[in-house]
Amino acid sequence: MTKRVFIVPVRHQEVELVESVEVLLGSMERLVIDRKLEALREFHRIGIPLDHALDCSVEKGHRPLIEALLNMGVTPSTATLLRAMRRGITIRNMFLDCVTPTVEHLNAAVVSGHFDTATLLLDRGVKPDALTVHCLRGEDKPAEDRKVFVGRLLATLDLKTLTLGETLERLPWWTSIAQFERALDRQGTLKEGRLNMLLTECLRAASPEHVRMVIRRGAVFGLGHFLLVNEADPPASESNPNKLWHPVVRTVLETAAEEGCLVASADTARGLIHHLVRNYALSAYVPEGMFVQHCRLIARASRTEERENLCQLVVEEIRQLRPRVFQDDISRLVKQVEPLFAEAESPADANTFEPGIAR
Repeated sequence: MTKRVFIVPVRHQEVELVESVEVLLGSMERLVIDRKLEALREFHRIGIPLDHALDCSVEKGHRPLIEALLNMGVTPSTATLLRAMRRGITIRNMFLDCVTPTVEHLNAAVVSGHFDTATLLLDRGVKPDALTVHCLRGEDKPAEDRKVFVGRLLATLDLKTLTLGETLERLPWWTSIAQFERALDRQGTLKEGRLNMLLTECLRAASPEHVRMVIRRGAVFGLGHFLLVNEADPPASESNPNKLWHPVVRTVLETAAEEGCLVASADTARGLIHHLVRNYALSAYVPEGMFVQHCRLIARASRTEERENLCQLVVEEIRQLRPRVFQDDISRLVKQVEPLFAEAESPADANTFEPGIAR
């Protein structure tokens, strides 16, 4: 039987690069799943980057593949570093043994919440930077390893980075009062403008202890700080990890009463009262006592001669809740609020000092 050979001419064919990459990555994932190390070595020999294979190996927890790929000199991406920090101590240590620790490793550990790893990297001489500070977030009841890391960070961070405005304003968000004091001691005497900026951030963080610390160092609480009560999105801090509005309001009003910088006109508190009544009075999602407590704070943080006007403003806002609220509920709430403004006492009634001047 005679064989016939047909020669087909070469034709130009376009290939989608994206599809080719997807096929390559898919093949690489399959090789990792099947643990085909020799095939991966062949990829490496012909110059195909294996960073995706390393990432897949970390995700699957294949330690021999991870070790082999690191020994080939594969450089992990930031995503791979994050994943490695989350895979446990053994895989973490494999990266630390094979890769020269850098600040990128440190920041990856901070982002993933592995503060024991972050502290270990500080012990190995890795210097934190401004991004390390930005990676930290306020937490409710921080763990002991996080407290240790924050203390080491504040002691290790170079003074130039520590005194940056963006670093300074974040300190009240994630430091204890003792850590905050040590950080301020490192910076020495701060100018009044920077202290006032720091006071603003302490108020936004809803941390009265931090507020008092800054005021003792020379910060001045002024009427401009009342504008903070109109902010709807405060930062997450250790005092207010859920970024709620009412802790900020409470901190601002308590500080105003303590410092004698009192509400001098109803217009100053109009926005606050409107928001407070609309979102907190007779709300099914907020304890009723919280609204009354805030009204008591408003009365205490206002001048005696202005309390009647403020009370009238609160009552008008409450009455505007109709028709969605029953009249009996409105009348009951008004009876609770009116005595607060009549009976309130503020430090300014018993002391003589200039409003807005820190004591």
